[in-house]
Amino acid sequence: RACVARNPSASTAVLSLLASDEHDQVRRQLLYNPKTPAEVLEDLTYDESAGIRGDVALRSEVSAAALERLARDEGDYTRGRVAQNPSTTAATLEWLASDTSVPIRHSVAEHRAASAMTLTTLSSDEDWRVRQEVATNPRTPAEVLTKLASEESVGMRQCVAQNQSTPAATLE
Repeated sequence: RACVARNPSASTAVLSLLASDEHDQVRRQLLYNPKTPAEVLEDLTYDESAGIRGDVALRSEVSAAALERLARDEGDYTRGRVAQNPSTTAATLEWLASDTSVPIRHSVAEHRAASAMTLTTLSSDEDWRVRQEVATNPRTPAEVLTKLASEESVGMRQCVAQNQSTPAATLE
């Protein structure tokens, strides 16, 4: 059944049926099938398996509403995958910016849809890796880059210097 779930020639009806298979590995294979219908993917966002919920959170076909719901998932893996999805909205990224997990905040800081407000908030993060991602994000406001350039860390200053959005005055 797992091979059928991954087969792009399988019918929509068969793929829909396999979405409720009792075995995780069968349901997971649907995520690797480019022909899996969007409504099946949406159903999988409610899967009992955190791994499947996390993997489906990376699919571009998943709706913004489903990503917003998954951003509140109990599992770090799922929330982290939402933060990595290029389709995740700025509002959902703002929510994830206050996550207790450093890797999730790190993913938010590097996301190209993160808002200036979110990046400003993350520029004061306790973790230097999150702040460095803010320093490399081209959407980071100039005043935030200037602030980050004043940190003692050579690595931080290098990140700011490499960001094409850094004002010339900050580079001098």
